[in-house]
Amino acid sequence: MDRTLGLAYRAAKTILGTEKTVLALRKGHVKLVILATDASDNTKKKIHDKARTYGARVIEAISTERMSRAIGKRGIKVIGITDQGFSRLLMNHKGSEYDVEQKISTKEKNNEKTGHIEKTAEKGE
Repeated sequence: MDRTLGLAYRAAKTILGTEKTVLALRKGHVKLVILATDASDNTKKKIHDKARTYGARVIEAISTERMSRAIGKRGIKVIGITDQGFSRLLMNHKGSEYDVEQKISTKEKNNEKTGHIEKTAEKGE
């Protein structure tokens, strides 16, 4: 996961920081949010609420130190991933604690309620 995060950062497919990520979520640019496991409860709540509202997924799988090391910046708690391909890579990363098949995004749940079936991420793609 670390190498994929670093590659996404170098490819300019990331948004760093809580506030910038929230703004990008509102604009519909963020497909996936990587949230540090040691982020504050307030930050976790804010990110989870906004991601749920705007239909993005959230992964809490690595620490601030590991996220920071992966992209070469200090104190990073929130990374927004703007590219669908990188999002899929990170969600399906071998050894990741996140299992795409077990978690259905809010958008998919809403579509199921209204009768629309739309799968945004399939395992193995």
